[in-house]
Amino acid sequence: MVESGIALAPVTQLLKWRRFATLIASSVVETCKIIRDPAEFLALEDEWRSLFDRVPSAYLAQSFDWCRASWETIAAPRGRRLLVLVLLGGERAVLIWPLVEAKYGPWRVLRPLGTEASEYHNLLVEDGPEATRRVSTVWEMLQRSRGIDMLNLVNVRSDMALYGLLTQDRRYRMRARSPLLWVRWPHATGWDGYWRSRSGHHRGRVSRMRRRLADRGRIGFEVVDCADRFAGLADWILLHKRAWMTRRRLGSDWPFTAPYWEFLRLAGRQIRGRSRLAVFLLSLDGAPVAAMIGCIGGKRVEGLIGTFDDNYAAVSPGQTLYAECVRWALEHGLEFDFRFGDEPYKESWANERGILVSFSRPLTVKGAVLVLLLLARQRLRHLAGRLARRLPAPGKSRIKTALTNLIRKSAV
Repeated sequence: MVESGIALAPVTQLLKWRRFATLIASSVVETCKIIRDPAEFLALEDEWRSLFDRVPSAYLAQSFDWCRASWETIAAPRGRRLLVLVLLGGERAVLIWPLVEAKYGPWRVLRPLGTEASEYHNLLVEDGPEATRRVSTVWEMLQRSRGIDMLNLVNVRSDMALYGLLTQDRRYRMRARSPLLWVRWPHATGWDGYWRSRSGHHRGRVSRMRRRLADRGRIGFEVVDCADRFAGLADWILLHKRAWMTRRRLGSDWPFTAPYWEFLRLAGRQIRGRSRLAVFLLSLDGAPVAAMIGCIGGKRVEGLIGTFDDNYAAVSPGQTLYAECVRWALEHGLEFDFRFGDEPYKESWANERGILVSFSRPLTVKGAVLVLLLLARQRLRHLAGRLARRLPAPGKSRIKTALTNLIRKSAV
């Protein structure tokens, strides 16, 4: 018994020290500050990078470089004002929430700092048992913001902590929902197990299109993150994507505007390290035939914008590109995120589903009026879609184009 007691003493002492360390850690004073000054925002760089590195599952859009590029190329030129919430645990940042104040007519709206396109929105918060409480702390503080009519929180994934808070708060109105599709790997079986899980029709078509493409030349695939090559390939992608959308009379011209192009060029130069922007390139005899701008970071690859050379449409080079992208992600231990939308080609690849939601919360009477207007616009869009489906093709295209332009002009 004595020997047992002697052996257990160090263990008992160690447990006491761990409890003591936990108590000390939990007693650290946390303070929240609001950053409005661009110079103070830039001075956050080291703390921001440190926090980002401590959150393995962080999205690239939560990084300092992404937010800085967004501020310099999009938010600041549009007259936005910074509002960055920073929660400090002692001397270090444990939560950062970057937002901007935007003015739409008589309304002042808080929205995420970003490209104002399609990136996901979430708080950057240190992992651990205190994460939920910390999010709630800044959440309550944000809702007491003065001079703001509405909070507009877009593109919130259903598997994010922020989604749980928003859905529990009855004051928030859900304005838009979209399906979300991605590939999560069956680790025990790897690529072969995943590929066998896809339908026979899908596997057969992908293999057949690849053979037909190979009949035309030598297929190549690479991931390009060199700044100089990235910029040129990004231009190729945007030019071909815009031409493709124009031929089909599809809306949403924001990704093809000068500010977004400048953002991609700047972000492609500045963002380096484990999380980065890259072009996934499929070539034929060295010439691009399909390509995708993707975010590599955390535990995933996100497909931002993909397109192909329409001269090769008959052999569907996009399918061969996605086969290469998905396999590359698997080999690097990453999920592949097709992002929002349930297009048939995404359904063929994905084995996980979620939803992407945008929320609005009025903070003033003026804000409540704006929320009602936005909900009415959403209803109009839904009714227009139902009407368009009942019209002949020529009329459908004209109405869809007109409504898309109307909605875009009134976008918040």
